[in-house]
Amino acid sequence: MRYIQVDNAGFVNKGAELMLRSIIKHYDANEEVRIVYNGGGDLNEYVKIQKVLLNLYSPLSLQRFKIKFSNFIDSQKILMHGLVFDKDISVVLDAGGFQFGDQWIYETTKIEKINKRIKYYKDLKKRGVKIVFLPQAFGSFEKKLSKYYILKLYAICDLFFARDKVSFEYMSNILSSSEKLQLAPDFTNLYLPEIDDKSKFELYKNKICVIPNSKMLTHTTKEIASNYKSFLIKIVKELKRQGEEVFFLNHEGQSDLDLIKELNHLELPFLTDLNANEVKFIIGQSKMLISSRFHGVVSGLSQSIPTFSTSWSHKYNELMSDYGFFDGLLNVNKPDVSINKISKYLHPSEYKKLKNQLDLKGKEEKKKSKEMWSMVDNFVL
Repeated sequence: MRYIQVDNAGFVNKGAELMLRSIIKHYDANEEVRIVYNGGGDLNEYVKIQKVLLNLYSPLSLQRFKIKFSNFIDSQKILMHGLVFDKDISVVLDAGGFQFGDQWIYETTKIEKINKRIKYYKDLKKRGVKIVFLPQAFGSFEKKLSKYYILKLYAICDLFFARDKVSFEYMSNILSSSEKLQLAPDFTNLYLPEIDDKSKFELYKNKICVIPNSKMLTHTTKEIASNYKSFLIKIVKELKRQGEEVFFLNHEGQSDLDLIKELNHLELPFLTDLNANEVKFIIGQSKMLISSRFHGVVSGLSQSIPTFSTSWSHKYNELMSDYGFFDGLLNVNKPDVSINKISKYLHPSEYKKLKNQLDLKGKEEKKKSKEMWSMVDNFVL
């Protein structure tokens, strides 16, 4: 039996949950693999995990308890309780979407915190664990600490996947050797949502879905941050004026929900507290998507839904480029230009042409994701 641990996934952010679900789905048919969720969190979260995802285990780190009693406990007994000894884990797949780069190094960031994380990976390697960073965004690396951090990790770990060309270049430019660095798209494009009761979402079918993102207020320039709310309001009002039905979808947690409630003096219907499977299904049955969340954009484009996006990182620009839909990137500071872009693709002929293009590009991107998984499996299994 091979126990594969997944790091940096979770349930608040639906993109992180979607990556976890995608990994589980990929290995679902392999009876020799068990997925171990290393998301941390409290007891309630573990209960939620066991309820939502079957055959998902949690690591039992004996070091946390400052004792060594593994020789006195039957491994099969702890498996019955959904636990696995960390010494039995042979592979770690890191599913963090975007965690390394200048944007994540703040003035308060301490090198002790970074070194503690580096030690975690060093300890894994000492136990012979293979470490793979699944496709994610990287960079830039102008700050001393962000560069130090990623170079240390790259030296320790076995395989890195950048999910866009800019991230790949950011990494390549600081590496003396890029043998372990590969390029592959976000792998959630392969995940197909399965819903037992589709009727409960029938109200939102063939309507325009809007996914706000609180990071547009915290990770952008002052001008973009100050214009973001009015930008969304102008777009929604114009869509309604054109006779379109619009709803909000919460793709994250409380911060995005608070933003939706603040915007919702427009009194639009909105959905929240859904799992990632339901979120992707809803996106897939929408007429059109306007998303500020990255995995919302992936879920739209990969299901051939005409999808528009705002941006707080190069990862959005690169994603639109992968699908050849350059009109899909919206400028928050130019709402009228953005409205014209969206309106263009509401015309039936342009709408159909775009869906066909996204379908073709989506097949290409999914093929790349399958190739990525083949590379990972050849390495870790």
